[in-house]
Amino acid sequence: PISGAEHAGSDRLLYAVPGGPLFSLVSCPHYLGEIIIYVGLALVNQGSLNNQLMLVWVTANLVLAAGATHEWYVKSFEDYPKRRKALIPFIY
Repeated sequence: PISGAEHAGSDRLLYAVPGGPLFSLVSCPHYLGEIIIYVGLALVNQGSLNNQLMLVWVTANLVLAAGATHEWYVKSFEDYPKRRKALIPFIY
């Protein structure tokens, strides 16, 4: 929600389509960034089992969350960009 942007006399919050360079490609670039961070962490730690499991868990969680978030944006905004993907530019 947009901070402090409420309809006068209403409890409904206003939502806006996110914008910016990375948001023009995907709905959740911050999730993609977090996955990249965990990939780097797994590489730095030479693929220890704990780091591999953490990477799998975080990736699965964020892929599902990105899909749900993207679906919500598409349903909630008629003007939501049709070419924008959920998490991975041009793919998903």
